[in-house]
This record gives sequence, C-alpha cells and structure tokens, in this order.
Amino acid sequence: MTRDAWKDYPHLVPPLLVFALAVTFFRSGNSALFEPPLLRPLLNTFLLSALPFIIAFLAARSFVRQGTRIFILYGCGMVVFGMGSLLGGWGLLLYGENVSVTAHNIGCFLGGLCHLGVVVFLILGPPAKPQPSLRHAALLCAAAYATFLIVIVVVSVLAIKGYLPIFIVRDRGLTSARLVILAASAIAYTLSAILVVALNIRTRMLFLILYACGLFLTAIGLGVLMNLGNVGSALSWTGRASQYVGSLYFGAAILVGIRETRLAGTSLPVYLGELFQSRLDDQVRARTRELVVLNTKLRWEAHERLLAEEKLRESEMMYRSIIESSLQGVAIVREGKIVMCNEALCWMNGYSAEQIYRMTPEEVSATVHPQDRAVLRVAMETLEDPAQLQTQHTIRLLHKSGELRWVEMLGARSTYQGKPALQVSYVDITERRRAEAAYRSLIDYAPFGMAVMQRGRIVFVNTALAEISGYSADELLLLTPEQAASVIHSDDRERVLETMARHLAGQRAAPTQVFRFIRKDGNVRWVETQAIVIDYEGSPALQVSYKDATTELAAGEKLLNAHKTMRSLAAYLLHAREEERREVAREIHDELGQTLTALKMDLHWLMKRLGGDVPHLREKLSGTIELGEQAIDTVQRIAGDLRPKMLDDLGLEPALEWLGADFSRRTRIECKVSVDVPVGVIGGNAATTLYRIAQEALSNVKRHSRADRAVIRLFVSDGVLNLQVEDDGIGVTPEQVEAPGSYGLIGLHERVEGLGGSLSISGESGFGTILLARIPLPAEGGLA
Repeated sequence: MTRDAWKDYPHLVPPLLVFALAVTFFRSGNSALFEPPLLRPLLNTFLLSALPFIIAFLAARSFVRQGTRIFILYGCGMVVFGMGSLLGGWGLLLYGENVSVTAHNIGCFLGGLCHLGVVVFLILGPPAKPQPSLRHAALLCAAAYATFLIVIVVVSVLAIKGYLPIFIVRDRGLTSARLVILAASAIAYTLSAILVVALNIRTRMLFLILYACGLFLTAIGLGVLMNLGNVGSALSWTGRASQYVGSLYFGAAILVGIRETRLAGTSLPVYLGELFQSRLDDQVRARTRELVVLNTKLRWEAHERLLAEEKLRESEMMYRSIIESSLQGVAIVREGKIVMCNEALCWMNGYSAEQIYRMTPEEVSATVHPQDRAVLRVAMETLEDPAQLQTQHTIRLLHKSGELRWVEMLGARSTYQGKPALQVSYVDITERRRAEAAYRSLIDYAPFGMAVMQRGRIVFVNTALAEISGYSADELLLLTPEQAASVIHSDDRERVLETMARHLAGQRAAPTQVFRFIRKDGNVRWVETQAIVIDYEGSPALQVSYKDATTELAAGEKLLNAHKTMRSLAAYLLHAREEERREVAREIHDELGQTLTALKMDLHWLMKRLGGDVPHLREKLSGTIELGEQAIDTVQRIAGDLRPKMLDDLGLEPALEWLGADFSRRTRIECKVSVDVPVGVIGGNAATTLYRIAQEALSNVKRHSRADRAVIRLFVSDGVLNLQVEDDGIGVTPEQVEAPGSYGLIGLHERVEGLGGSLSISGESGFGTILLARIPLPAEGGLA
C-alpha cells in the first residue's frame, strides 16, 4: 500500500481519532465527569448487545445458507460479546461493580478468541461449499450459540456467588485477574486486526477494512480500561465510546461483505475460499460431518454439565451452611491457598474472609508460628499420600493483632467445586493450654508438696513432695495403692482414705486434713493437706497438696495468740491516743483558747481607755494584741492538728475539706478534695482512721514529693469505700515503699487493716504517687 493509498480509507479516521483522544486524556488525568446510574446499562444494551445480537443473527443466516465455519465462529464471538456486555451493564445495578466488570471482561475475552479464530480460518482458507443440510446447520448454529451463552451466564453466576477471582476492589482499583483478562483480550483483538489488514492488502475488500477497524476500536477500548482511574471520566468515556463505535463497524462489515460478494456473483466464504486455496470438497464434507457429531456431543455434554453444576451448587450451598454454623474454624485449602473459610476461623486469626482468600500460600504459612510451620508442611505432605485419610496436629496461629492462639488442626482430603482439596478444621485450645501451663508451673514451682492420685495410685508428683516424704519422685510413682496408703499413720489412715473416697464420689468432705505422715526413713511428720477433684487426662483424679506442719503446729498457736494480742494492743493504743488527742485538743481549744481570747479582749479594752497622750503605750498594746492573735492562731492550729473539732461536730467530709484548705494555705501546694459518699455511711472510729490516713498522706506529700498539686478523693465503688490521695511529684519506688524505716506507712497499714481493708501505694519515678485505701462496707452499708 502506497503513502497516498491511505486517502482512500476515510473509515480509518475514527480509530485513529479515538486512539489520539485516549492518549490525550491518559496524559491529562481522568477525574470523574458524568455517569448517570442507568446510562451504562442502556448504552450497553443498545450498542454492545443489540448490535452484536443482530450481527450474530445475520452470521447465523449466512452459515445456514452457505455452511462455512467462519460465520458460526464469528456469530459465537458476537453472542458472547453481546451477552457479556448486557449482563455487565445491568449487573452493575443489581450486583455491583465487580460482577458487572467480570461479566463484561470475560465476554470480551471469549469474543476476542472467536474473532482471532475467524481470522485464522480466513488465512487458512474456509470451505468453499456449504456442507450440512439446512436443518443440521440450524441445529449446529443454535447449539454453538447456546454453549457460549451458557458459559457467560455461568461465569456471571459464579461471580455473583464469589467463586471467581475478584476483578475490581472499591477504592483500590483493578486486580491482577482483571488486568490479565483485559491484556489477553486486547492482544487477541489487536492480532486479529493486524491479520485482517494484511488480508485486505491482498484482496482490497471493504468488508475486511471495516472488520479491522471494528477490531482496532475494540482493542483500544479494552486497553483504555487497563489504565482506568475513575468511572465517568473522560478516559472512561473514550474507552467505552471506542467499543460502541467498534460494534457499529462490525455490523457495517458483515453487511458490506455480503453486498460485495453478491455483486461479484458469488458468496463471501466462496470468494475467500477460492482466493486462499480452499480445501477439497470431500475434506470439507468429512470435516463438517465431524463437526456436526462433535457439536451434538458437546450439546449433550453441556446439558449434563449444567445438571451436574446445579447439583454441585446445591450441595456446596448446603455444605457452606453447615460450615458457617460450626463453632470450629473450617477452611478449604487448594494448591496452598484458602478458597473457602467460615467466621470461626476469621475470629481465630483476626483476618476477614476477603483478606484470607487473597493470601498467597506463603502468606497463609506466615499466619502460623515459625516453629510450627514445619509441622504444617508435614501435615499437608502427609495428606498427599493416598493411604493417609486424615492427620491431626497441634499448632500455634498468629492472630492479626500479634496474639498467639493454640489450635488443634484436623486435616482430611476432600473435594471442592469438583476439584481435589483439603478440608482443615481448627479447634481453639488456647485457654486450655494456658490453664495447663499455669497448672504445670504452679505444681512444679510450688513450695509445698503436690500429687495427683487416680485409682489409688500416684500419677503425678512434684519435687517438694519428694523432699517431704524422703522418696524420690520415681519411687512415689511406682507405689501400689496399698503402698501409697501405708505412708499414712495407722491411727489416721482410715479417716484420710475415707475422706479421699468421699471427694472422688462427689460427696461433701473436709477439704483440709492434718495427719501423720511416715517418711521413707521411718520418721513421723505432721502434714497438712488440701484435696480437690480435677480432670486429669480425661478421667477424675484427686489433686492433693502437702505441707509439713510439724514445726508450725507447735509454734503456730503461740504465734497466732501473740499476733492477736499485738493487734489488739495496737488497736487499743491507737484508740487511746485518739482519745488523748481529743482531750488535749479540747482542753487547748477550750481552756487556753478561751484564756487567750479573754486576754485579747482585755487588751482591746485597755487600748480604748488610753488617751492620745501616751502613744508609746498604745504602740506597745497594739504589738501585744498582735502577739495574742498569733498565739490564738497557733492554739487553733495545734488543736486542729491534734484532732479537728469539726471531725466530731460536722463529720468526715467537712474535716477533709478543711484539711485540704489548711494544707494548701500552709504549703502553697494546691489541694483539691472530692467526696462522693452518701450521708451517714462513715462515722466514729472509721472517720477518724480515714482522716488520719489523709493527714499522714499529705504530710508525706509535703516532706517528700516536691509536688505542685494534690487530690483527695473519697468514693464508694462495688461495695468498697475508697480513699485515694494522689500527687504530681517525683514519685516513689517499690524499695522506698517497703523500706523497714517507713514507720508512717506501717502505721497507715495497721489503721486500714484494723477496719478489715487494704492499703496500696503505687508510683513511678517522675510521674507522681497514688495512695489508695480500700475498706469493705458491711452489709448494712455503713462504717462506725
């Protein structure tokens, strides 16, 4: 073709123009412009569906009349292209972007393959004479069209059900699957167009150049979709317009081709067959008969496949329903990837089902603890052996949050969607593992003896019990029931064994026993035991803890009595000191305070009686009055420190508020007081104790904390009265809290424990200190 020959082809202008627009819009951006909801379905229906269906009808009619395989393949390409566009357009409204894109792209891909086949057949040389009869040709054409329609419908249904790879993800764009399909489709249409242009150079047929333009436009449209950013953008409309115009070119091509061959007194397939060395008639007839037989076989196979797929779909729906309702995690694994899982498995590993389906085999393996990945690999390899029906292992899963979860994994060979697969069930045993580890750690490191007895034998023992008994751990495990009973003193044996039997029978029995234990060397020691019934390896057992109480029994009673005496004495001394303080404060306030007040009044009286001619006496009296006022303030402060009068007269809340205000005034440290306790809950000794705790805490804040702010809170929570003193000072370390010389803190502990409560002091260096006293409220709800 010469350079000026392009002027004879004005129909090449639209493809070149569309290609230029696509390049321009791709370089200038693709922000969304215009996309009404119904516009795409309507355009797809009238331009990408109606026209291809009409072309397919014309191709079918030509095939029935002329009997060439080109028309039936060309018609199949138009049918699958049109059906994919129709389902894609309306699928957008009904099932979302992914289903729409999947149906349209698969239809374009299959249509591209059909067009490429048409061009290949043109080059090889189509049969020049009609082969099948009119009836057989119609049936063959209907079967071929129906096959492609079924394929695209099945693809759409699978996309709706989620069994196909996802083609587009909202806010993330195209997936690898869609890029591969679009690239393959664009390549098929481009190759077909190039081959058709080569044919046109030799034949100079308008039919071929129009057909090539349609293929080029479709390829351009599909290529634009690979770089699509926003739906409704200029680039998006360019790609879709390219496909719409390409559809018009296809229709024009078949009409022009039929007209050209009729004017030449022949038919399109005959003309092409003679031009490119068509096959012999007998070969064509034989091949046509084979195609008819094959088409009939394919039709029946397609029908049987549809029935089988329907049954398989129903079976899989029931299977999925059962799996989704299971409390165990279930996954279907095929070629190392998880293709189906339930919500229980998603809860175990923290990933959504969509995230799990997108995982590669390496990413699936990464959700297993590194030390257990070899176990997982061995389990999967074991199931590949036909002799192994299932395998069971315990592994650790890595939760998305980083948490480690123990699971029992049961794998078995299965089938999924008609293909071999592995069904893996997961049972979460994390809590059981934690309990077992805690139990084992507790027993192994317990400072007292521990044994588990089952059916009269010792089945587990720790080191501490071996030391108590004088036997080694192995010797204790080998003792018969009679030998195990003989280590109990004969005077205590019947009682102890009876109590153990009652425990195992589920009857009421004393949990704690004290009896004499005969060591291996014959020495008799008193032991204190506690027994509980546990489940050990699936069977009831008795867990017994042993404590050597020989020395403690002798000294324990004396120590207990001494402790009670000391606690009583401490409580008495505290009470006596408070009473003494109350009396001293009252005497200072009433006696000394009243005397100083009277003296101050007398000095004021003298001040008024002095004349103006003795200024030095008035100045002296003024100074004396000021000293008296200071003395009164000092008396009030001392009396308040000893015991504030308002604590007895008004209660704890005003006393704490006065304490905070006085503390702020004297130390310049801001102190806030918050009391949220019902009236009448606290009184008497409890009020005094809480006040002294707050007073001592503020004293420590003043002396040690270097704080700028302190807060006193008194509140009730869950039936417990809480007094909290917090500061923003330099903090306190555990060593300082537990220092032997912290007598003030020791006194606070004694005061709180006297009311049956507890005291905690926490802090971090540089972040302040929190003192919290917790005192349980009696059932009647008040403390006296």
